[in-house]
Amino acid sequence: MLQGDTATTAARTTRIFVARIPQSVTDTQFRAYFEKYGKLQDAYMPRDHSRQMYRGIGFVTFASPESVEKVMACKHW
Repeated sequence: MLQGDTATTAARTTRIFVARIPQSVTDTQFRAYFEKYGKLQDAYMPRDHSRQMYRGIGFVTFASPESVEKVMACKHW
């Protein structure tokens, strides 16, 4: 049996880390922004419990790696 070249068959991810999220962004807005790139399995922005505010970071898990590729191909200011 022939095995593929590891350089061309590297595992593709479905998860991304997002930084510098403005404090004004809500969970709903965060999820809606990334849903335009593909189906989400999860979108999470952790809170700072001492201040009851979001920490300015988030984690997104897409259903397919193609969605991650779409996100990474765009600039997000």
